[in-house]
Amino acid sequence: MKKLFTLIILVFISIEINAQGEASNWYFGNGAGLIFDINTGTVTADNSAINTINTTEGCSSISDPNGNLLFYTDGRNVWDANHQIMPNGDYNAGLGLLGDPSSTSSAVIVPKPGNTDQYYIFTVDEPHHNNSWAYPNQGPANSAGTPLAQYDDNNGFGGSVPAVDDGFNNGFNYTLVDLTLNGGMGDVVSTEKNVHLETYDPSDENQISYKCAEKITAVEHADGQSYWVITQFIDTVYAFRVDSSGVNTTPVTTQIAPNISTSGYRRNAIGYMKSSPDGSKIAVCHNQNGTVEGSAQNNSGSFWLYDFDNATGTVNNEQGLLLSTTAYGADFSADSNKLYVSNSTRIIQFDLEAANIAASQTIVHQQSNFLGAIQLGPDGKIYICNTASSNTLDVINAPNELGVACDYQTSGIALSLGTNATLGLPPFIQSFLIAVIESENVCFGDATQFTIDSSETYDSILWDFGDSNTSIDDSPIHTYGAPGTYTVSATLTAGSEVRTFNSTVTIFEVPVANQANDIDVCDDNNDGFSSFNFSVLTDSEILGTQNPSTLILIILLLLTMQITIKTA
Repeated sequence: MKKLFTLIILVFISIEINAQGEASNWYFGNGAGLIFDINTGTVTADNSAINTINTTEGCSSISDPNGNLLFYTDGRNVWDANHQIMPNGDYNAGLGLLGDPSSTSSAVIVPKPGNTDQYYIFTVDEPHHNNSWAYPNQGPANSAGTPLAQYDDNNGFGGSVPAVDDGFNNGFNYTLVDLTLNGGMGDVVSTEKNVHLETYDPSDENQISYKCAEKITAVEHADGQSYWVITQFIDTVYAFRVDSSGVNTTPVTTQIAPNISTSGYRRNAIGYMKSSPDGSKIAVCHNQNGTVEGSAQNNSGSFWLYDFDNATGTVNNEQGLLLSTTAYGADFSADSNKLYVSNSTRIIQFDLEAANIAASQTIVHQQSNFLGAIQLGPDGKIYICNTASSNTLDVINAPNELGVACDYQTSGIALSLGTNATLGLPPFIQSFLIAVIESENVCFGDATQFTIDSSETYDSILWDFGDSNTSIDDSPIHTYGAPGTYTVSATLTAGSEVRTFNSTVTIFEVPVANQANDIDVCDDNNDGFSSFNFSVLTDSEILGTQNPSTLILIILLLLTMQITIKTA
């Protein structure tokens, strides 16, 4: 007998465009750099910092909303847009900051609300056991407090302890940078430099001797005008609010699980902390939770997810996603629905829309070498440090997609000759990386709909579709006259302030699907049923010479094929 089947494949496309320029320039590792062009969507390797930054892990950078570099730091030194060290930000001259290039996240940079010329650098030191053992004296020292000539784990995890270390665990601090100083190139403000923030119990001498973990993240407040800067130490999350008045030095605190003992420091302090771009969640990596100071205890760490209230700064709904593991780097997709973690030699994805998030884990990449930082870029892709190839970064090209459809690419982007990635990448205010311009229906002939996804409030909006057509609608619909790539802008006006988001949208040729060949299968047991596998259909059979890597995302077709089931 013969059965006629109609196969319908429908894929509705929603493209999210990340267009805020503050995260456009990255400087990290040994002189490595990347420049993200928010107008064209291109990423270019840059070696401008080849003679400046040299960090094992921590670093941070900031650009203006149009993507122009302002300054960057390794947590100790501060370099301006011309890659010159700021006069009051020179660590080797005794004028530096109190972070550490061997701290997982040595710094994050936050604009001062209401002042486009001022920025805060928040730093976290590397809380070293040799310094703790020396406390209150200068380290390094052994567990008996006897001074040492050098740190006892200078070949340990994360590379060597920097030769220049002040011997103290400096904890969590902030510093103000004013771009009007130093002839307009910016400088550290000496009167608001290395201001200490308390993230420990001041009555506990052991906590005082360490002061912090190597974790820091930042996200926009629910009001769209201020920010939260967040860190974690032992069993407490500390959220500091930054608004137009400055830094509120009294944090919002939330006690959480797990309790990460200082008994295993410095290594218990290692691991990233990231907030989701929409400000609703926080992920925390604990590389280990050992019990012997200075000792590596692999697979004793964990990876946790929390809900974050960006209106109050509180944390709740803790979920241990990975236990008895070695977690280091983490980040969210731009739509805040997928979460990625580097688990020693694996990259694991979690689906945050799943009923059981922990059970949704999918290994999207596995290898034998250690995998480091994970950082969402302004292009919506995720970049990963891979110790197997230090002159490249791995790339997750479609991090919003579920499972292996996220398209993990090893050595996805090459760095400039003579530069290398190490373990760290620069973190940003995660809200800078949220999908801003969204478009649906991107086949030629479709009516493409645009929306703006921004926490900023505005009085009016002006769209420019890149083909001489404009709109003042909040969510306009526009039909392009030809396939191609167009620069789209949305200009938001709020009172006297005007801000423009620029990015690109590609309108694709309508794909043509060829008729599939008929399929013959055999009903061996004469029950009228037989299974068959559609994977026998090849890309070339359906699409011909058309590019399947593009068309698989946008094809809308109706296939009719005849399947003949023959009885035995």
